Amino acid sequence: MRNRYLVIAFATLSPLHAGSFSYTVVTTGQPTFNRPIANPVGGTPIGLSIVGTNVAYSARTFSIDQAGTYTFNSLSTSPVNWDNYTLLYRTTFNPLNPLLNAIDGNDDLGFIGQSGFSSTLTIGTYVLVTTGYNNTDAGTAGNSITGPGNITATPEAGTMAMFGLGLILLGMKKFGKPMSI
Repeated sequence: MRNRYLVIAFATLSPLHAGSFSYTVVTTGQPTFNRPIANPVGGTPIGLSIVGTNVAYSARTFSIDQAGTYTFNSLSTSPVNWDNYTLLYRTTFNPLNPLLNAIDGNDDLGFIGQSGFSSTLTIGTYVLVTTGYNNTDAGTAGNSITGPGNITATPEAGTMAMFGLGLILLGMKKFGKPMSI
């Protein structure tokens, strides 16, 4: 009985909790696009780059269930301090029309190799694109998204394909079918 009161007391102490999502991204060998130029004062990108015309990118779709200010951070890890660049899109990202739905972006957040920004978002779906500054900038980075609501990331296509293959193999084993594919 005593523990129940403690749980209730703790639950009332923290009615709000911040959501966060961290993941690793690799842009090396990925598709390319003409990168937008981040607005130096924040907000909607101001045009297309003349030095990042064919940059490799990785896009991660996620949704949020609460409006508010969300913080995006990307730290390049391999090679260390490759010049990463982050862009945020509302609803969808189309590499053939890179300004469509673009709402924010950043090149260097304090130093080359770290990019990020804070943006006030409404409930919905977004895409965080990690790319490079120049056409030769690519590598691995650690990305994080934090904010007041729950952040739900859409599984990457490769992850879903591997999950499906695993289910098929499990079903074949369970029902005694040959396991060659």
